[in-house]
Amino acid sequence: MELINEIFDNCNNSIFKIFISTAAARKGVVRQHRHTEFELSLILSGKGIYKTENGNFDIQENDIFLYSTNEYHCITDIFPDGDKLYMKLLNIHFSPSYIMGTDSLNRNTEYMNIFFSRKTPFENRIDRTNIYNPKLRELILSIKSECENKDPCYETIVFARLTEILTLLLRHYNLTENRNIKPLCHIDNISSAITYINEHYNENITLNDITKAAHMHKTTFIANFKAIYNMTTWDYINIKRIEDSLTLLKGT
Repeated sequence: MELINEIFDNCNNSIFKIFISTAAARKGVVRQHRHTEFELSLILSGKGIYKTENGNFDIQENDIFLYSTNEYHCITDIFPDGDKLYMKLLNIHFSPSYIMGTDSLNRNTEYMNIFFSRKTPFENRIDRTNIYNPKLRELILSIKSECENKDPCYETIVFARLTEILTLLLRHYNLTENRNIKPLCHIDNISSAITYINEHYNENITLNDITKAAHMHKTTFIANFKAIYNMTTWDYINIKRIEDSLTLLKGT
């Protein structure tokens, strides 16, 4: 993984990450994984097959894929493409709190329906024949450029570009049921809980420990965590433990 940039919140939680990943040619490798973040992926080069919860999709250069939190996906096959025996992807991961922070209570976040109110069936590969596909690629590459150059106020531009991408997806790709989502509450409290979990997920932590860190009643916390992250607290902890285990397996 080639990390381009990472943005943190006031609790030092990673809430935005952009990086390039490269994978060698392979066939029939099933290593399904899921994230605690939303994901946008732009295929920079290579061909292959993406296995998702919503079906299998062939991959071509300039394709764009979209994943919600807690959504399984896996590139099972990577085919040789001319003299290239690998695939290269530009990945953007961002947390719910990044895109729906406290100030989101005062603005329209209807574009989040592409994650929370999807039509059935749903396709994770954004229609490559849609006339707005080149514009989406342009915006994604603009985010990459801003994160590389880090000019003054680049984080403001990054956020604006990302919300523009989500808005274009909502408007032009017919992905949602077109329902307004309810404003999410207690995001700051949930962020405090995430900080605690990220620091202690390899320990024998309890729900009482987590809700104490969040300064929330247990029932309220469970409902709001699920609404924000589209998973249970224990799903989140297990994903973090698996990610940590994979890192250890690769490096030691």
